Amino acid sequence: METYEVLLFLHLSAIAFWLGGELLFNILVFRAERQGDAATVRRLFEETSALDPIFLPATVVVLATGILMTIDAGWSTASG
Repeated sequence: METYEVLLFLHLSAIAFWLGGELLFNILVFRAERQGDAATVRRLFEETSALDPIFLPATVVVLATGILMTIDAGWSTASG
C-alpha cells in the first residue's frame, strides 16, 4: 500500500469518527430538547466534554493527513 493510500484511509476514518460523533450528539440533544428534558440536555453536554480528548485529535488528524496527502501527491498550491 502506498503512502497516499494510508493517509487517505486515516483521513477518511478520522472524518467519519469526528463527524459521526458530532451528528450523533446533535441528534441526541435535539431529541432531548423536543421532549423538554433540560436535565438530559445538561447531562449530555457534561458527558460529551469527556470526549474532547478524542475529538480534538481526530480534527488534527483530518487537517494533518489532508496536508500530507497534498504534499505526497505533488499538488501545487501556486496559482498560474
